[in-house]
Amino acid sequence: MSTNPTAIRMPGTSSPNPGDLKKMVRGLKEDAEFEAIARALDKTNWNRKQAAGELRISYKALLYKIKQYGIQPPQDTPTA
Repeated sequence: MSTNPTAIRMPGTSSPNPGDLKKMVRGLKEDAEFEAIARALDKTNWNRKQAAGELRISYKALLYKIKQYGIQPPQDTPTA
């Protein structure tokens, strides 16, 4: 009789709560989204219309995400 090593729990550890896994995945998604938006904004020199095109999302969606994540332009970059 063989056991599946991925199904074995180490002593002293508890299995993750499904709610915790959901939070972890949501956090990873948000981190990745934040990074993608920040990179697109840097690449386009904070031209939000071009950044939205790069990300293949609407301009309004990008503005919402910028506000949601509190992304601020560098001090030396004008936003028009």
